[in-house]
Amino acid sequence: MNTPSIDLKQLLADAKETHPGAARAIDRLITLAPMFQSAARDMAGAYGETFLRRADDRVAEIDFLCNGDPEKFDEAIQAYVRFCLEFARKQAEFLKTGKYSFQDFDEMCSELYDDDEAVQSFYLFALLFSFIFSPNYYEFYDFFETEFLSHITDNGTICEVGCGHGVYLGQALSTHPKSQGVAIDISPGALEVAKRMLNFHKIASDRVDFAQDDLRKRLNRDKGMAHAIICCEVLEHLPDPQHALHELHRILRPGGTALLSAAIRMESVDHLYVFRTPEEVIEMIERAGLKLQASRVVPLAKGNMQDEEERRKLAEDPRVPVGYICRASK
Repeated sequence: MNTPSIDLKQLLADAKETHPGAARAIDRLITLAPMFQSAARDMAGAYGETFLRRADDRVAEIDFLCNGDPEKFDEAIQAYVRFCLEFARKQAEFLKTGKYSFQDFDEMCSELYDDDEAVQSFYLFALLFSFIFSPNYYEFYDFFETEFLSHITDNGTICEVGCGHGVYLGQALSTHPKSQGVAIDISPGALEVAKRMLNFHKIASDRVDFAQDDLRKRLNRDKGMAHAIICCEVLEHLPDPQHALHELHRILRPGGTALLSAAIRMESVDHLYVFRTPEEVIEMIERAGLKLQASRVVPLAKGNMQDEEERRKLAEDPRVPVGYICRASK
């Protein structure tokens, strides 16, 4: 990232006092997978104290899901390492073929989403550590925290479609304690993890409706039921993201706010639809009747992410995978 040079040993020594969760995550990652030292150094150099603060938050959540067991914590880190190595392998293949390895949603569902063990012990832990060590996930959360939370109605309904681990919904309901929540996912295993996540954040069970549903179809929700929608890391998993966006528009009430993201030219263990450019995502969003209010493009590449011109050039490079996130309204 062309970040300031960081002495990782000194960082860990200092962080053990001020940010013990972050220090433990970094220490265990570089101990179990030394090849990730540069990634940890880059994240700390790029994002500074905010990186350490947010890492503390994520580690507290991961510890809770691991029942405070250090061995399970290490297994969760190893899940993240496997996830990254699989991404690198698949991304290299994608750059050769221009196609993602999965071509059928039902096959993907059978291999991952329907497998509670794979979802709970591998997939969701990998995503949680991605919030700490992967710049696209980190900046997605940063956008959520700085560009979305303040636009939610204080006493409305917040609906997360594709809730996964429940981090976004948990934070949104914690920030807006008078709001109700709806957590939707196709995976029963994910819904169980999301319930535990919201329990960790002390969100009363009567504030949240958990539902298994399929965004490929018509959701079992009334038109205009949501004041705010969160749909992150979902669109690229679907065979028809345009349909999904129309469905999100249907359940969002007029004046409501949506947080949407998409992976562009970015293969993973469960990506299906290939977005080629951020503009393609924007066109789909606007075609669904939503109005773009703010957005961010996050290239997953070496470069100075503080330099908007360099960020733009990387985003336009067809070889570079990109994360796109936006706030839209109805």
